[in-house]
Amino acid sequence: MNDSFEKVDKETIGMLRSAHMKQTQLAMLADQKAHMLTGIILISLSIIVSNIAVNEMNSLLTKASFFLFCVIEIIAVLLALFVIVPRLGPKVSKGTDIKSYNPLFFMHFLSFDKSTFYQQMMRNIEKPETVYKLLLDDFYDMGSALKRKYVILRYAYLCAAFGLIPVTLILLTAMI
Repeated sequence: MNDSFEKVDKETIGMLRSAHMKQTQLAMLADQKAHMLTGIILISLSIIVSNIAVNEMNSLLTKASFFLFCVIEIIAVLLALFVIVPRLGPKVSKGTDIKSYNPLFFMHFLSFDKSTFYQQMMRNIEKPETVYKLLLDDFYDMGSALKRKYVILRYAYLCAAFGLIPVTLILLTAMI
């Protein structure tokens, strides 16, 4: 990056744009994985519930295992939904110091009228250094959101996998 910030370096902007696209793709991938996990769990639940409704659950172990399976899988679905549900961030009020917010995030800049938005953006693109800072701030904010998504997605997958244990017990008791 240019030390004097006299001009915007095209290579640096290209690198930041590329990293921004990768983060956007990772966010979409997390959402897609959460959608797939939700679909798989809900289809599995409906198949297992319909099979158990047809067959009698005679043993207490089978009933407890089925209940545990349902609870664990519902928790996994809820976690997957937390990944998908958009997080809008704090609402910006008109009296707030807008320097502390990301002017590239729609929930922040839509809190202001167009002229305030134009003034803020013009101040941010006035100097190459502020352009870099603006892009880096947005990059950091996206990374924070990605971390949250992937941590929750990991727990959703672990929960879904852990839910297979009670189903295994149900199948084993049916064989015995």
